[in-house]
Amino acid sequence: MKQFVAWARVSSVKQKKEGFSLEDQEARLLEFAGRLGGTVAKLYRIAETASKRAERGTFRELVAYVKKHAAMLDGVLFVKVDRAARNIRDWADLEELAEQTKVPLFFTDQPS
Repeated sequence: MKQFVAWARVSSVKQKKEGFSLEDQEARLLEFAGRLGGTVAKLYRIAETASKRAERGTFRELVAYVKKHAAMLDGVLFVKVDRAARNIRDWADLEELAEQTKVPLFFTDQPS
């Protein structure tokens, strides 16, 4: 069975109302992993109440986890690009991570 890492992030209360609560994202990520023939091995969740420092720390944990377990991972799952990265630096880090580890990035709500 395929193994995925998933990332759910909410940065405002408004997003909860728009269907992007952590619970909504988690459900979409788990369902998507199933459609790809796998399961979520590790799920990272960041709420809008997290400080920028805490959020950045968790992002670094995700990157370190993917690097360490790349051989057993089939992808990193996100709902949308704007949920994956809070700025261009994060996006560049994710692209570099995918390139270095050969672990692809998947977005449940965006065409590939």
